[in-house]
Amino acid sequence: MALGGASVAITQAGVDLEFFDASGVLPAYDLSVEHVDARVRLGASAPQNGSLTAGRIRHKSAEPAFAPLSLKVGLKERGETINFSGALKAASEKATLGLEGSHDLGIGAGIASFQLGPVVFAPGVVQPQDFAPPLYHLLLKTIGQISSSARVAWGPDGIQSQIGEAKLSTDKLRTVEITMEQAEVNIEFANLFPPQTVGPRRIRIGCLDDGVPLTHGIILLDLKSPKQIDVDIERFELFGGLISSQKLSIDPTAQEFEAVLKVTDIDLASILAFAEFGELRATGMLEGVILISYRNGELTVHDGLLQTGAKGVVLKYKPHALDKALEGANKSTWLAVKALSNFAYDEIFIRINEIEAEELRLDIKISGKNVELYGGLPFEFNIKVEVPIRQIIQENLAPPQLPPDVQDLIERSRQQ
Repeated sequence: MALGGASVAITQAGVDLEFFDASGVLPAYDLSVEHVDARVRLGASAPQNGSLTAGRIRHKSAEPAFAPLSLKVGLKERGETINFSGALKAASEKATLGLEGSHDLGIGAGIASFQLGPVVFAPGVVQPQDFAPPLYHLLLKTIGQISSSARVAWGPDGIQSQIGEAKLSTDKLRTVEITMEQAEVNIEFANLFPPQTVGPRRIRIGCLDDGVPLTHGIILLDLKSPKQIDVDIERFELFGGLISSQKLSIDPTAQEFEAVLKVTDIDLASILAFAEFGELRATGMLEGVILISYRNGELTVHDGLLQTGAKGVVLKYKPHALDKALEGANKSTWLAVKALSNFAYDEIFIRINEIEAEELRLDIKISGKNVELYGGLPFEFNIKVEVPIRQIIQENLAPPQLPPDVQDLIERSRQQ
């Protein structure tokens, strides 16, 4: 701790101690504290008041986890115990963290409790990235609220315990690639620095849209350490079926992970209706797996396989202008359209990959027969479909632009 100045005055009322413009660092937590002023009277026969202010509390990381904070605390002496209460504020003045506690000068131990919010997020007013600058690279818009509390205890050897709780609910949260609606989670922390949850926490999500609508989702999140987050997708509903995954461990610092999604009982008719395949109709269920990879900020799909082996289900394609369209058609086209007019398929295979050009490629294989055509002669259709899925996402969700003041904040934090 470095002092800018200090003064001590001994009077009949007690000892008046004052220091100002002090600064220091907490290496274990990568924090710096600057512009610290304190005033307190010690040794008085009657309880005395004092104050403590810190003009700036900063995370010294190259990618600071939070925006600079300021602290203002009132002090009350009771013998060797100093009670305190006050507020920790974001530099933007958009949120206040209330605090209170006590410190025993005799044994060098104390305790403090903190309370935040609720803070209501609304576009153009308050956003999570106002307090955590790295979120500017992720979040576009948040509508919701958060509240939290924490308790920290310390002794002569440093921090002894630090626990907390946070409650988050969102009406809408949008990133570059997904939109999430009606989500809520209660998180209990066994440790705050570094953060660690008390076992898996359940996140409920009304709708998660990344191009297709996943609804009624439940995800288990277990924050083990800054380099390990365990995620388990219990369920999402999609086209009448379910999507789930086995537990996967993600290292956020590695900026990459892979997951295998299990797909069951997807309604083929609902898929065709969503994709607006016009006059193509089908019955039956699909199941399989979809592999997803996250690397360098992009989510890709690869080696996905959906299939159905159920017999007796039907695929029908009957354009309104079928008869007129067939008049000038070649024999291959005529056979294909006639077969699909009432096609009893034995199986459908759909392979899904996102290719280098950032297009989603579907390789579809359909085998079966039309009992009304050539006495039920077996047919096999092989169809390839390519969709510019990344272009569609980017056209609907513009990438985030950091405000100049936030860019300056991050740059100054890196330089210091």
